[in-house]
Amino acid sequence: MPLAPAFFVSPTVNDGQFRVTCETPTDGMKIEIIDVLGKKIHEQILTQKITDFRIEVLPGAYYVRLSDKIAVAVKKIIVE
Repeated sequence: MPLAPAFFVSPTVNDGQFRVTCETPTDGMKIEIIDVLGKKIHEQILTQKITDFRIEVLPGAYYVRLSDKIAVAVKKIIVE
């Protein structure tokens, strides 16, 4: 079984501004912000270890999904 990409999101409770830190970004690694209904809010290719985000969305729960060609990892955030 392939290992999921290791990454951290901070702070997990935020106002739409947060940082994603990926321990070992690989070529073609993609990051997506998804709402609880599965709608994609944001998508981009990850090009560095640390990426700052500022999303303007309604308060609620969202998921940060990091994927590469082999595996997927997901973290939950709360926007107040």
